Amino acid sequence: MKYKCKDCGKIYENKPDYCECGNDSFLTMRTKAERDAIMAKPKREEVREEKKENPIVLVLFLIAVGFLAYFVMNKVSSYKVDTSKNDEYLTEIRQEMLEDFDPQGITRSGYCIISFKINKEGKVYDKKFLQKSKVKPLNEKVTYMLDYAKAFQSPPLAFTDTPIDIEIGCTASETEVSCYTKNIVK
Repeated sequence: MKYKCKDCGKIYENKPDYCECGNDSFLTMRTKAERDAIMAKPKREEVREEKKENPIVLVLFLIAVGFLAYFVMNKVSSYKVDTSKNDEYLTEIRQEMLEDFDPQGITRSGYCIISFKINKEGKVYDKKFLQKSKVKPLNEKVTYMLDYAKAFQSPPLAFTDTPIDIEIGCTASETEVSCYTKNIVK
């Protein structure tokens, strides 16, 4: 068996860790005798025995699955989350963030994505950028806003100590800067 470098095409008798060109990917080249030996191997035939299922076992299995599904569906419905309250909470957070955001000095359009957590007292922690903007002043303003973020209302259980990802962006023209926020859905 020989080995051919995928980049430069150099052929080796023994497979090296790296080619002289620095590549570590090789194609395996078999001789005609090796290919013929592989093709000559007899193929195994699968023998399957038919099993006859007992209808009583099948009926009992279906009844058990039905009871399990009924139990799970009732349990899940008792834990439904009020998504309207969650949406309201995220909207309030985004509005409060924009109130604390000072876009003065941002002269180009851009956006960044931040992530943070809020504990049950409403304090912000574990603040970080998931994606920084190419607009340096925007990153600086967002960092300042996160560092001095005031405590929010106590979050609903769905957001307590859970990462919240928000996109913050600015659209700049010669005369004004408008800013926005939006939720990043995971």
